Amino acid sequence: MKNRAIKVSIFFIILILLGIAYYFITYLTGLYIPCYIRLITGFRCPGCGISHMIINIFHMNFKAAYKSNQLLFLTSPIIIAMIAREVYCYIRYDTHKTDKWIEITAIILIALFLAFAVLRNIYGF
Repeated sequence: MKNRAIKVSIFFIILILLGIAYYFITYLTGLYIPCYIRLITGFRCPGCGISHMIINIFHMNFKAAYKSNQLLFLTSPIIIAMIAREVYCYIRYDTHKTDKWIEITAIILIALFLAFAVLRNIYGF
């Protein structure tokens, strides 16, 4: 269990350091990772605005964060809880234990994000 906790800690430390580096790169240069779906099709995908949303959250500008990606902003606590549950099960049991509620929630989230992708391109939000 201790080795798995160390692996997960190292993974999240690297992820956080990469996020901090990305933040400073975007802050200093104004360059963001482009959405290739939007570049190719002209349509906004369900993930468009994630970088701006996270940066606005770090700046405590929750109104702008919400406007960047409304659905992800509202569902982030659910997604974080689901990831935390999976990490806990990996560390504690060294297995992938998906409960029925996680499966149902994931299906609902996928459907919401697909509907959001369509609606945000029709109504422009």
